[in-house]
Amino acid sequence: MLDFAKIIGMIGAIFIMAMFIGLLMSIPVMLCWNYVMPAVFGVSKITFLQALVLNILCSLLFKSGTEVSKK
Repeated sequence: MLDFAKIIGMIGAIFIMAMFIGLLMSIPVMLCWNYVMPAVFGVSKITFLQALVLNILCSLLFKSGTEVSKK
């Protein structure tokens, strides 16, 4: 049986890993935005923090929370 400290440590490690992956996925969003959008649409470049928020917003809007079975 796992003790309480080991369970808290595992939860903490999972949380830190999820945060790291989220931060890592924001870099391509920022680079692609800053390369394409100002040239095509004339909008301003974004910062890393704006890319992180944009990544979170898109994941909330476009990811499905339920799986629909196809018949």
